[in-house]
Amino acid sequence: MTQLEKLVEKAGRSPRSIRFSELARILTWVGGYHFHNQRGSYCTYVKNGQHLITLTKVPGRAKVEEVKKVMSRLEEEWLI
Repeated sequence: MTQLEKLVEKAGRSPRSIRFSELARILTWVGGYHFHNQRGSYCTYVKNGQHLITLTKVPGRAKVEEVKKVMSRLEEEWLI
């Protein structure tokens, strides 16, 4: 099991323990999204110019609802 697979499993199992940088790594490596821009604390990730996900960059842990949003989006796209 690779580190990325362990990270995805950790995000699904306990979304409160995921850092913003880990969530961004899942989104870019697993989901195929790339960083588009940042305005203030809001970071936008885009895939194929049409699928947007906006995450709030806060110190420490990522927001639980954003972790769940990313995981559900990846499940909808059949990536995890």
